[in-house]
Amino acid sequence: IFMSLIFGLLGWGMQYKLNIIRDEAHTRNQAKGLEEIHHVIRHIVGELEHNAKYIASQDETHWQLANPAHFINQGDSHIHGKGKFPVYLRAVELYTPDGNGMAGHPAAEVQVPLSGQDSGNFATRRENRDFLYVFYPISATGKSVPVLQGHLGFKLDILDALKYDQHYSLVDIDTLTLNIREAEIVPLDQILSRMDFSLIPNTESAALAASIDRFQRQLLFSMIVLYLLLYLMLSTILSAPLRRLSLHIDTLRKGQGGLLAQNYTRSLPVAELEKVRISLNDYQNKLEEMHFSLNEKNDELWQLAHHDPLTGIYNRRGFEEDWGHVLSVSSGHRLGVALLLFDCDHFKAINDTYGHPTGDQVIKA
Repeated sequence: IFMSLIFGLLGWGMQYKLNIIRDEAHTRNQAKGLEEIHHVIRHIVGELEHNAKYIASQDETHWQLANPAHFINQGDSHIHGKGKFPVYLRAVELYTPDGNGMAGHPAAEVQVPLSGQDSGNFATRRENRDFLYVFYPISATGKSVPVLQGHLGFKLDILDALKYDQHYSLVDIDTLTLNIREAEIVPLDQILSRMDFSLIPNTESAALAASIDRFQRQLLFSMIVLYLLLYLMLSTILSAPLRRLSLHIDTLRKGQGGLLAQNYTRSLPVAELEKVRISLNDYQNKLEEMHFSLNEKNDELWQLAHHDPLTGIYNRRGFEEDWGHVLSVSSGHRLGVALLLFDCDHFKAINDTYGHPTGDQVIKA
């Protein structure tokens, strides 16, 4: 039981430590995964800003901002023709300095003032789809002091953008979701805190964890086999001899036991049990000698109690016991009995003349 507790505590401690290491590694990989996503978002925004700079450098863009009516007639299709935009881009629109769209239609679906946004870039959800809005300021050219002439706004599907032609070493991009409510506006610098995703399984870590689990199962199996062997060994060299000793002691207690001849020093010697066996046999030998001596003493006492010490014939006690035996045998039936009486006349004279020892010799003769 003690060994089981020790191995159980060691196994539990090992599993607990492995779980801590696994949780710490998962936390680190989650943070690195967010860094991967953050790097991709910066790359996407950088590409859009590169296109925005090219569009903002065109004279026609400034002319359109100065003549909104011309832009309304042509729409944002004219802007699409000025840059090479990615496939995940959903809309492009020019905005006046006060944040109103110039196209006159909700292509960009920006429903809040641009000045109220952190850096002008934010994410929101429209009809259960998550969109990222990126804005680039356009300043008037030819001015000594920069004057804001408008904004160029981009609308893109953020999940499609994160998945498009991107390679991730930690993030399982197919599991990426955004926790944004419908019409909720989340600044771009806070979007990482709204992301949930799973990590790509690490084959090496999984193999290591599988190896550790397999080792623990093998260790558990080995412990069970070891316990069974230990139980069989204890049962063979200790429990069985102890049971035989116990039975022998019970037999001795009942007065029916003999010598314990079984030798317990087998392939695995148990010296203590052998000493117990020798001690029990010695005790049994001495006990039998005492019983034999007591039987002899009892026989001698019985002879003294029932026989005359001088002649060896039965005395009165012997006569009474024999007479009681005759009565029990007859059981009320008539039975012939003969009694003999011997009397020595003038025997006192022999004792007085020759002494009592001589009289005793005469009686014996």
